[in-house]
Amino acid sequence: MSASEHSIDRNSHHSNESGAVINGTVSSNHTSNRSQGTSIESDRVEASLSQAVSTDSNTSRSHRTSSPQTSESEIFNHISPDQLKDTKAVNSSRIQTEANLSDRLGTNGDLLAPGGGTNTIISSQGNDIILGNAGGFNTITTGEGSDLLVLGRETTNRVFDFNPEQDQFGINDSLSKDIVIGQGQNPTKGGIDQPLDSENNTVIIDRSTDHILASLTFTNTGDISDRNFVRVENRDLQSLQNRSTTSKEA
Repeated sequence: MSASEHSIDRNSHHSNESGAVINGTVSSNHTSNRSQGTSIESDRVEASLSQAVSTDSNTSRSHRTSSPQTSESEIFNHISPDQLKDTKAVNSSRIQTEANLSDRLGTNGDLLAPGGGTNTIISSQGNDIILGNAGGFNTITTGEGSDLLVLGRETTNRVFDFNPEQDQFGINDSLSKDIVIGQGQNPTKGGIDQPLDSENNTVIIDRSTDHILASLTFTNTGDISDRNFVRVENRDLQSLQNRSTTSKEA
C-alpha cells in the first residue's frame, strides 16, 4: 500500500521543512492530506506510514508482547526482563547531562513534539530532538543526523533506523533511573509489523513498572550502551519548547 492511499483524521504538524510529525488515526483507501519535509525520502515515509496503519488496525496484536508468559489480560506495552535475553542495566551514574539542547539542535535540527496518542514521527537530515514522552504510542523513523529521543513514563516508542554510533536517548526527571536493555526473543516474523519483543529488536524497559519505553527494530542489544543515554532536565526541555513556540509565532 502506497503512502498516497492513506488519509489522516487530524491535521499534520511539523516544525519546519525538515522533519514531520503526523498525529491521529490513519485509515486506508483514501487520499492523503499529510504534509512532509522535502528532505525525507519517499520510501522512509511510506514505511513509517504503513507501520502506523498496522499499529492502529491491529493494536492488540502488534502492541502486545507474545512470549509464553504473557497473559491475555496483560497490557501490550509491558514485559518482564525475564522474557528478554542478554539483559543489562543502564548505569545511571555514568550518564552525563545534556548541557545545551539548543546547541544540540544547531541550525538544521528540529524539535519534534507529537504529544499523546498514536503518532508517526519522521526525522530528517539535521540533529533532531524527538519528545517521545507524552504518553501513547509513537512510530519513529530517525534521520541522518545525531538524533535525541526523549523517553518518558507510559510512552512506548517503536524506532526504525536507530544508529547506535550517533543517536541517543534522553532520560528526564520523571523517568525511573532503573532502566534495563535486552534482546527480544519472540520468533514471530512480520517485517515492519513485527512484535515489539521480536528477536530482531532491542527492547528498553523501565524496570520499576516493566513498561516498554522503546523497541529498536533490527538492532542488536550489544550495540547499545550507557553512552547512548543522556540526562535531560525538565526545565531545559520546557525552555526549548517555549523558544520553539516563540520562533514559530514570530
